[in-house]
Amino acid sequence: FKANLAILRWAKKKINMPTVAIGGINSSNYKKILSNGANFIACSSYIWNNKKLDPVSAIKKFK
Repeated sequence: FKANLAILRWAKKKINMPTVAIGGINSSNYKKILSNGANFIACSSYIWNNKKLDPVSAIKKFK
């Protein structure tokens, strides 16, 4: 099952607790995910498995 932004918005309205988005998050889509209700993001694959950037450079992309 792969959630989308509509499900994230729905969950945010129905669940009165912080939400965490996990999976497929990168420096290009994280702002959209946060603006649609996620309180936190988990982006470990983008940081640790990135073939183009070392971990420190990958983290710096999240500004």
